[in-house]
Formats: sequence, structure tokens, C-alpha cells
Amino acid sequence: MHVDLEFTSVTPPHYLGEHHLDQPGRYVGSIVLRGEQIAVDSYGFRDRSWGPRSQFGVGLSSSSAQHGGYSYATASASDAFHTITMDFGSGCNNIHGYLLRDGEWAKLASATREVVERDPRTGHQRRVRITGSDQLGRELVADGVCLNQLAFPINPNLFTINCLTEWTFGEVTAFGEDHDNWSAAGIRGFLRQFLGYDTSTR
Repeated sequence: MHVDLEFTSVTPPHYLGEHHLDQPGRYVGSIVLRGEQIAVDSYGFRDRSWGPRSQFGVGLSSSSAQHGGYSYATASASDAFHTITMDFGSGCNNIHGYLLRDGEWAKLASATREVVERDPRTGHQRRVRITGSDQLGRELVADGVCLNQLAFPINPNLFTINCLTEWTFGEVTAFGEDHDNWSAAGIRGFLRQFLGYDTSTR
């Protein structure tokens, strides 16, 4: 496999603190897979983290939240959204994100991520909804259909279910991703209850 892609940003990077950035952009180039060359010209997204990150504890990233989300779509240089959500006891609410609509970018003022449907066999998300508004007062309603699921531990205390997701927001439909993120304790507790292994609540 050989990957030769050039990334051109469509907005400046959006920083979360001093150790993380998120940025929509366009990828152009080619991928060679098993001898087949595949041309690429598509809008997408990138993120980057650096610095120390706790791999232990009950919550995610040294916080008390055991569950969170990471959701985005980039349709074009004019339309995109992104949100990082954390559940501190009242659902998965936005801590960092933006809305790009008709070429105008603004931070999200608030947003909520809701898993509307889960696979009854695995607990993995099938459909997700993001609702919120940005600092300009524009509303965001994004409905995502998860097309696949890849579940794996990123580190000892971050278990993620990553999905290629087809998002519809406003008049726009675009591909992106949805990540259902859990601490190690969080995913154990959730799956025991969801799959019927936890009898303590019966």
C-alpha cells in the first residue's frame, strides 16, 4: 500500500487548549492498494494531539466523564461541522466544535450528541444526531447514518467505536465520522448493562 496525498486546509486550525487541533480540508492525490491506483480528490478532516495524556483513571483524559463523542463532516470549502462532546452527567454535550455554513465559520456555542440507534448485538452506534447552535445563532441539526464500525482501545483508558458516517445537515449531505468514546470503566459498565450481563439493576 502506498499513500501520496496533499492536504489543503479550508479554515485555520481550531485549537483545543495548547495540545490539540482540528481542521477541515481537501485531500488530493492517489492511493495504491494491491497494485491498483486510486485517484483521490475529496474533502475531509484532520486532527492532531501532542503532549502528555493520562492513560489511567475512571474517566477520559483525567476528567470525570466516562463517555464522549467525536463527530464531523466536511462537504466542501463552504459547509462543514465538528464537535467533541463529553458526558459529565447530563448527556454528551459540546466542549469544542465549529459550524462552517456558506463559507462562514463560527465556534459552536452549544451542542448535544445523541445515539439514536445502537446495534442490539454489539452496542455500537448505528444512527447519531447532533443538535446545537453556533456563536452567530445559527442552528445545527446533523443526522448521521453509521456505515461501518471499528471498535478498538486507542490506549489503556480510551476505548473507541469509530464509524464512517453519512451526515445530513441542512441541505447538505457529506461523509465524515462518528466516534463513540469511553473510558475502560465506562465501556465495561455500558456493555454489561446494554447486553444484559449486569443483573444488579433488575
